[in-house]
Amino acid sequence: MITGGIGGANTQTGTLFEMNTDLKTNLKKANIDIKDVIFCKQHDFPALMKKHGFDMKKEFGKKFLPDEAFIYNNHLFVIEKKYQCVDGSVDEKIQTGPYKKLIYDTCADVLGLNGATYMYLLVGKAFNIPKYTKHQIPYLKKNGIPVYFDNFPINEYFYNAT
Repeated sequence: MITGGIGGANTQTGTLFEMNTDLKTNLKKANIDIKDVIFCKQHDFPALMKKHGFDMKKEFGKKFLPDEAFIYNNHLFVIEKKYQCVDGSVDEKIQTGPYKKLIYDTCADVLGLNGATYMYLLVGKAFNIPKYTKHQIPYLKKNGIPVYFDNFPINEYFYNAT
C-alpha cells in the first residue's frame, strides 16, 4: 500500500513484493529443475482455461487472475500474494479463500488434474495482529488453505534436482 495512497492496481509495494517472490525465478536460484512445471501468471491462467475449452467469465461471471499458478505432478497450485503494511482491505480478500478454492478445484477438473491447492503468501507487519492470527488465518487453515508468511516454502513442493 502506498502511504497516503490507494491500493488495488496502484499498489507499488505489493507489486515489488510479487516480483521478489516470483516462483519461477526463485526455483531457478535454488537450482530446481523446472522442465515439468507449467507456470501461469494472472491473465495467463484464464487463457490456459480457454485453451482447454473453458471460459471462466462465462462459467463464473468473471475471470479469476491468480498472482501465480503452477501445474506440477498433475496438480494445480494457486498462490495469492498479499502485502499489507497497515490495516486495510486485504482482510476482506483473504476471507474469500474457501470460495476461490472451489473455483480452482473446478479448473483442475477441467484440466484433468488430480486437484487444486489454493494458498496465500502473506507479508507485512499488519498480518501479525490478532485480527488475522486469532480468527482469519485459522479459518483459512481449517478450510484447507495453506498460509505462508514472507516466503513460499519451495522444499515443501519441489525437490532439489542437484
